[in-house]
Amino acid sequence: MALSDHPEGEFISSKTNKEFRVEDYPSFIPFIDRKKLTSHPYIFAPVCHSGHWWLWLINTTKRKCHILDPLHKKAPSEERKQINKFTGYVFSRLRAYAGGEPLQKDEKEKEIKASYVKISGQKTSYDCAIYVMK
Repeated sequence: MALSDHPEGEFISSKTNKEFRVEDYPSFIPFIDRKKLTSHPYIFAPVCHSGHWWLWLINTTKRKCHILDPLHKKAPSEERKQINKFTGYVFSRLRAYAGGEPLQKDEKEKEIKASYVKISGQKTSYDCAIYVMK
């Protein structure tokens, strides 16, 4: 939903001309566990786009992000690079909203990098969700 309001992973919404804010998505706020976002050492965030699932692993202690994608070893397109960039920013803002430290400070928050972790690849074109859950 947030991605559709921020096309191509831009941080400024084309609809409101404002930067992404957690408060602009009140229907999701009841599902945000503030304690988990601020106190747990890891956040696991499954992402689905165009029918493909991958997993963001956020190490909040080291402030590092990793992507586990059973089909790709790097972002397969410019669109995916933008989605990953925006995903990192959204999770950083979620942590700040919940009272924790953002993943990066100031303008670096918009450039959160996530390395792709080498995992065994899926064998078919349709079982990515199984790998993400596993």
